[in-house]
Amino acid sequence: RSPTEPEVRSTVSVGATDDAPTPTPKHDDGRNLWDFSWAQQATLRLALAEVPKSGEVWCEGARMHLNPLARTFDLVIAQRYLDFAIQFTPQYGDSFMESLRLSLLNDHFLPRAKYLVAKRRGEIEAMVPSLPSPEAGAKAEGEGEGGSDRPDLTADE
Repeated sequence: RSPTEPEVRSTVSVGATDDAPTPTPKHDDGRNLWDFSWAQQATLRLALAEVPKSGEVWCEGARMHLNPLARTFDLVIAQRYLDFAIQFTPQYGDSFMESLRLSLLNDHFLPRAKYLVAKRRGEIEAMVPSLPSPEAGAKAEGEGEGGSDRPDLTADE
C-alpha cells in the first residue's frame, strides 16, 4: 500500500489493521509491562522529602491510592494522605473532592465488591464441593497432634 492511500477514513479498510495499536505487552506474571506505579511512588517519596508540608503533594499521593484498578489501591493510606493534605492546605478544594471520592469508595464500592467476591466464592465452592474449607483444614491439622494449643472457637460454652 502506498503512504498516500486513504484507508479507513475513506471507507478503504485494507491496511488499516496494520496501523492499529497492539495490546499492551505483559510481564510473564500478567502485570502490565508499562506499569509505572513504582515510578509514581518514587516520585512521591522525593516530593515529600523536598516539601513535606505541601498539601498538593499529599493530595496527589492520595489520588495514587484511590484508583481501584491500580496496584497501589489502598483506602487507609489514601485517608491518611488526605488528612495531611487538608491539614496543610485547607484552602484548596481538590483535597475535599478527593475526600468525597474516598467516602464513595468506602460506602458504595467496597461493600459491593465484598458482596460480589463472597457471592462468587460461594458459586465456586458449589461447583467444586471437594475442596476443604480453611477451617476444616486447620481442625484436621490440630487433631493429628493430639490437640492444639488454640482454643476451639466453634464450640458453644
